Amino acid sequence: MHPVIKRFINAVIYFFKTISEVCFLIGFESLSTFSHLFKNTTGVSPTEFMSNQLARQKEIAINPLKFIPSCIANKNGWLKNSNFQEVLL
Repeated sequence: MHPVIKRFINAVIYFFKTISEVCFLIGFESLSTFSHLFKNTTGVSPTEFMSNQLARQKEIAINPLKFIPSCIANKNGWLKNSNFQEVLL
């Protein structure tokens, strides 16, 4: 993957900035040039990517066990506990 795209993805995931902010932060002067490169590299537009990330974050908050490998959840006894939210705190 293109290093610029990796920087964009990391900035979006960890700092939740807007597409424009991240675009200029990683050194692009043209949002359209960046968007074109991003879509050619990842197959989705930056807007779609951010939308997918927000949906994923919401799903993680609602159903965290879905994103934890079952071997780890079993090892820690999380699947046996009916109140998983309490275990995480």
